[in-house]
Amino acid sequence: MFSFIVLNIRKKVFWISLILFFVSLNAISDHALAEDAVYDFDTMIRISSTELFDAYNNNEVAADMKYKGQYLYVDGPISGISKDFFGSVVIELGTKRLFGVVMCHYDKEMFEVHEEGIATLSKGRHVTVAGIGNGMLFQMPQITKCAILAE
Repeated sequence: MFSFIVLNIRKKVFWISLILFFVSLNAISDHALAEDAVYDFDTMIRISSTELFDAYNNNEVAADMKYKGQYLYVDGPISGISKDFFGSVVIELGTKRLFGVVMCHYDKEMFEVHEEGIATLSKGRHVTVAGIGNGMLFQMPQITKCAILAE
């Protein structure tokens, strides 16, 4: 009985370690993108949070081909402001869909520069965000290297 419990604990530790490893790989690749993140507003793709959400939920493969790795200019209402387990700020842009959100991830460095401005934001406020499309995770489009451009 005791060996069965130890085996289950080892399996859980293995899976948690594996998940954290892949999350850290994603964070490292995102950091590499940050060094090159210079926003050229003439070439950025302009889209609303609802349009981006719909594109990913209609066909993730097609949406990735069009938006992943691209510089995006996304506008929508704030539906949440929080921090992830790395301490990075996450701003959720709401959509016209019942449970639809677009996740906008700030870098820790970007947050330190814009901390006072982010602290003044509130749910329901309409904002425009610039960032890099990063696919979809848990049915939510992801944007990294975000910066709020306009309110």
